[in-house]
Amino acid sequence: MKPHGASSVSRDALFVGGILFVCGVICAISVYLFLLSGAPVLYESPYRIGVGAFMVFFVPGLLWGEVLGFRARHVMEAIALSAAVSFMIAFAFVPVCLALHAKIDLWASCVLGASVVALCLNLRALAKGHRRFGFINGLRGAASQPAYLLYSQIGIVTLIAAISFGAYRWGEVFLDIFEKEKLYHALFVRYYYGMPLDVLKLGVIRDIPVPNFVHFWEFLLAGWSKLAGTDPLPVFFRARAVIPFLGFSGAYLLIRHIVRSRFKREFVFWIVFLLAAGFFIQYSPSYFDLLKSDPTQGAFCFIGVNHHSVTAVEVLLCLGMGLFLLCLKQPNGRNYLLVASFLGVALMWHVREFFHLGILALVLSAVLIVYPLRTRRGSLKNAAIGISAFILVAVMYLVSSKALMPPAETAGHEQLVKTTALAYAFSRENILAIRNFFNFPTMYLLFGFANLEPEIGVGGMNRVSEINYFAPLIVAALGMPLIVRWGKSEDRRL
Repeated sequence: MKPHGASSVSRDALFVGGILFVCGVICAISVYLFLLSGAPVLYESPYRIGVGAFMVFFVPGLLWGEVLGFRARHVMEAIALSAAVSFMIAFAFVPVCLALHAKIDLWASCVLGASVVALCLNLRALAKGHRRFGFINGLRGAASQPAYLLYSQIGIVTLIAAISFGAYRWGEVFLDIFEKEKLYHALFVRYYYGMPLDVLKLGVIRDIPVPNFVHFWEFLLAGWSKLAGTDPLPVFFRARAVIPFLGFSGAYLLIRHIVRSRFKREFVFWIVFLLAAGFFIQYSPSYFDLLKSDPTQGAFCFIGVNHHSVTAVEVLLCLGMGLFLLCLKQPNGRNYLLVASFLGVALMWHVREFFHLGILALVLSAVLIVYPLRTRRGSLKNAAIGISAFILVAVMYLVSSKALMPPAETAGHEQLVKTTALAYAFSRENILAIRNFFNFPTMYLLFGFANLEPEIGVGGMNRVSEINYFAPLIVAALGMPLIVRWGKSEDRRL
């Protein structure tokens, strides 16, 4: 009779072997679709789109996450970290392609090559029995978890898969392609799919690059299309199907690093899931009332439409703060590299989320000041390490943009608007006065920014702005230091 430990190891090896086999099959299919199947298909193929999605958002990160020594104790944590590592890998090959002015075929080849290398390393480790595979095994939860956690994870994955299926069927409204925004983003996907990746030739106006070099979400869609062996248009219309898994897993990762108890963590996540799936944020009165004109929008509920600003909110914010907290608790080189790469992704995806993550990190660091003395010094040191990643990415961006970007007055209307907004945000009266916390121009509220003209200037923004008080948010913000200082351990974490 075999010992219990040997039986457990055998089950782990079988599970890991099965996952590696599936990853190998997906890699092989993607190689065939990308390199051997001939011209890209011009019709919608769900299985091709699915294979491409796994190769962009999941397989590279899962395999390299194991090689790099990440650990997961919940299926949603494993999915979130796999997505984050996949973003890191995708981001790492973008500068190479831009420097060589290569086509996106080189990027797709690099992603495939990296996945195959990681697959071979994992197979070698599995054959020799040198690794416990604590990351891949996270796809089935912790080894000693209660039965209710196993059933909860099965239910979560099943429901999110159903939501993803619904999002795939919803897709995008076809006639919207003729609207300016949809056409604008579809053109960028087409540019990245077929043109050499020269930033001076990929803008709307020749020799004037976009401010963030490439639109990273649209770039991923183009790479996704290459790895699926399909024309980018079907992928563009069905891409929102991946948002539920990316968004909800990021939300779980954030909850994972706030709530210590496994039961409370699972309970809080289910509440978040029900609020999002029920479109709670869109209940009136809400700034999102406009979304109700299209019942399939699902924006800001992890079911959003395929627009890089909406996907940035749903994918980057929760996942980014979860990674920041991971780095705060475990400040090592691996986690620092992951956070810095993710911030580069956020900057290229949608710059607003980069600043949003920076503000959240600074607020968290400020709250740490009132921590008890025993833990304050170490917490602030770790927070400083995390915030240095923001500074590093910002400096690298400024140096690169200084060499490539034209003066603001020739860079197009959108950059002028953003330049004016930054000048307003950093004006002396807004930094030093109390209005900095309680005021923002009414025209900059959601769906109101279209009325802004750059010529209005900072002075004009001050004249037309109104003070908007959000009493619940202010009370909650003022209560945070009190909870951190005098609350119980679980309260401080929350």
